[in-house]
Amino acid sequence: MINSKLQSAFWMLTGLLACPCHLPLTLPLVLGLTAGTTLGVVLTKNLWVVAAISTMYFVGALALGFRSLRRNGARYALPLVHVSNSGQAGAAQFACCELEGD
Repeated sequence: MINSKLQSAFWMLTGLLACPCHLPLTLPLVLGLTAGTTLGVVLTKNLWVVAAISTMYFVGALALGFRSLRRNGARYALPLVHVSNSGQAGAAQFACCELEGD
């Protein structure tokens, strides 16, 4: 159980780090760390390929992370506001919970 939670956390965190919206921050960091190496030259010459691979990894890692969470029985709670027949907003409910009748 703990191993599967770590696995899902790994996929989710690395997927979020590889997110294309983070490339303006992470790409210069990676290029700076690999400067002067063959890998640095290859990455610099193929920025579109790096962006495409990063996007594919982002989508795949998040899919695997959510799949692992679902396999663990995790439920996703989406907040909803319950409105009664009188039009008054009630206490916030969650999408994973059943709404009781008025």
